[in-house]
Amino acid sequence: MINRRFALDHCDRCQSLVILNSPHDRGPEAQTAVEARAKAVRDQGAFSTFDAALKRWFTPTYLLAGDGPAHVRDWRGQVDAESYAQTAWVLANGVVELTGRHGQITLPTLVMTCENDSGSTPAMSYDIADEIPGAATIIVPALQHLGLMEDPDAFTTPICEFLTEHAK
Repeated sequence: MINRRFALDHCDRCQSLVILNSPHDRGPEAQTAVEARAKAVRDQGAFSTFDAALKRWFTPTYLLAGDGPAHVRDWRGQVDAESYAQTAWVLANGVVELTGRHGQITLPTLVMTCENDSGSTPAMSYDIADEIPGAATIIVPALQHLGLMEDPDAFTTPICEFLTEHAK
């Protein structure tokens, strides 16, 4: 979401754009759920939604075998509570201002998400790409929202190829 906002506001400072696991028009039900999670973080703290988030973010195999979830837990424990609550609010509400901006981003763009990302779905990635002329979309098989942590090469290889292709 940050990359998209930056490209809208400062396209003259960008050569190309990579959008990873970004939400788009969620629909009313999913939007309400995200807003409820943001409210829980505000009212009950940064860990109030954490266990459910891990299940959305990582495959069951990685949750059992990988160190990533422990790292994410450690990172979450280090955040400033107010800053995290504000970030959750931006995630819940910021996507609304990014939706429906057909043709406003004209940079070479790569949009990626994971096949099983429930919050930034493949359909959302295709919708984002449809709003950006010539944008490419890659759906990484099998993974969930933080698939980049599970299989970094599945992301870095196509991203590096895309950036190399569009370097000035």
